[in-house]
Amino acid sequence: MTVEATMPVMLTQVLAMFAMMLIGAALRRGGLVDEAGTAQLSRVALYVATPAVILQSLAGPFDAGRLAAGIACAALSFGFTALSAAVGRLAFRDRCREAQLGIMVSNMGFMGIPLVQSVLGADSVFYISACIAAQVPLMWTYGVRLVSSDPADVSARAIATNPSVVAVAVGVVLFLCSIDLAGVFQVTAADLGNLNTGLAMLVMGAYLAQADLRALARDPVLYLASALRLLVVPAVMLAVLAALALAYGAHFIARTASMRADSQVAAETISEITDAFERRGYYVIGDDPTEAYDRDGYSVNAHLSDSGDDTTFVSLDVGNDGVVTEVSYKLQVDPARSLDENLARAEEQLAGLHAVVEGLDVPVAAPGLLSYGTLPDAFSEAFRAGTLYDDIFFSPDDLGSSEGAAIWCSFDTLPEEDWFDGMEPDIWLTLEADR
Repeated sequence: MTVEATMPVMLTQVLAMFAMMLIGAALRRGGLVDEAGTAQLSRVALYVATPAVILQSLAGPFDAGRLAAGIACAALSFGFTALSAAVGRLAFRDRCREAQLGIMVSNMGFMGIPLVQSVLGADSVFYISACIAAQVPLMWTYGVRLVSSDPADVSARAIATNPSVVAVAVGVVLFLCSIDLAGVFQVTAADLGNLNTGLAMLVMGAYLAQADLRALARDPVLYLASALRLLVVPAVMLAVLAALALAYGAHFIARTASMRADSQVAAETISEITDAFERRGYYVIGDDPTEAYDRDGYSVNAHLSDSGDDTTFVSLDVGNDGVVTEVSYKLQVDPARSLDENLARAEEQLAGLHAVVEGLDVPVAAPGLLSYGTLPDAFSEAFRAGTLYDDIFFSPDDLGSSEGAAIWCSFDTLPEEDWFDGMEPDIWLTLEADR
């Protein structure tokens, strides 16, 4: 979202949250909610609503990119919380410990989650959940020591049983196992999570209604702590982030230049392969490294059919260094023909494809990737002795290698009872550079 799109949404959400806080204050002032009731509402938000939101955000299919980003968020959250504590310590030394705690700890649970949900969407709660989990250990160790003179109050149990930490731990397990909430669990978590914003704001409003606002307004420590929390700490964090951005920016620029050079090398190999097959009348579909970089490499397929279907073709994998690392031939089997006829037809198709592959002038990880292009005798014998409904599989353990290229050969089909109209089993010959 752009700043222009984000600001109205954020402003609307902040005003709505303040309106809910005013309602909470009115309920407290009007006697509809007392001190005990406020504490109970707070516990419902802390132990039910907020964990429900966190579970919803974490449960779902595993994604390595999201995991890496979540870990980065947790690391930054821990570092910035420690940095905030250092700012408070430098400003007050051993005085005003409650103010130091206020400078150190942000209200990511009650204020942060509702704001992130509204402005960035429910998926982004994933990242603020990681931030909350990283903040809790500091809050329940150094934070507790700030306001308590008893070392026994610092408890590992308090950290381990914190509702948000428990929710994050359970959610991470669901995320790593690609388990999504469904059915009654999804509805329950969603409905309880929807209580989070309203409950949190009502509680905050009720607590503010109990405060002596006049005394707070006359307290100079409050203004200093607020300035440190709202101005100094963000400025320091921005400076740190800017330094990280500059450091990463230099790496990013260098990496981008390297990726562009790699893409050009890979594109040259793919272009050579494409031209060779198109000159012989094959229909070619290939990746374009100059349009989209792929760190895992690229592929180019040459089909017998000009429709580009996947009946019979050869596929070549090309690394970012422009080197061919794998060659796979897929040969169609016609159920209407006999096994001998299909084998002869497959060998003819393979010979035509391999004639082009063998003549390629491109870098290869192993010479055998281009030079080998026949169905192994062991496979041919097994195919003739089998049926159209029996799988055949030979690995390099059975077939060995040729000039550094490991040989795989298989016949992929289905049992007769599972066949369907239009079923066309395939013969595969794959050559892979030895590792």
